[in-house]
Amino acid sequence: MKNEFNIQKIVDKASEITEQVLKDLGLQLVELSYVKESGIWILKVFIYNPKENITLQDCEKVSRTLSDKFENLFDFHYNLEVSSPGVERKIKADKEFEIFKGKMVKIILKPNLEINKPEIVGEIVTFKDNELSLKLEDEEKVIKINKDHIKNAKLYVKNWEK
Repeated sequence: MKNEFNIQKIVDKASEITEQVLKDLGLQLVELSYVKESGIWILKVFIYNPKENITLQDCEKVSRTLSDKFENLFDFHYNLEVSSPGVERKIKADKEFEIFKGKMVKIILKPNLEINKPEIVGEIVTFKDNELSLKLEDEEKVIKINKDHIKNAKLYVKNWEK
């Protein structure tokens, strides 16, 4: 149990520093995790730019800045990975609905009496009080979906699936 606490402490401290660095650069933190893959500990940072696509230069700049900030903070070896969330990222946390406001998402619904469809594609309008408002893909209609009715949600790129 102690190891899990230490991992959470690392994630919390790294997130605090990362959020400030990204704010100064006009970027947002989507997710930060500290995971072991193939025997190597990796600090993974997913960043988002609300104004334009994340570039390789953005990732490099964030990586260099964070490496400098973390240099004397952590006394253990880790690899740092900085990347964009990806075009069809699975939405893992409520805050991502707000981060990706205005973006298209594909929602897989749990069986639901109100909405008689297994999946919906639409643009995120708002996420507030556990309720997602979506402007449906091919309609002008905005619907509200309680988060408890969502089985799975991911960013969606039109014509990506063929």
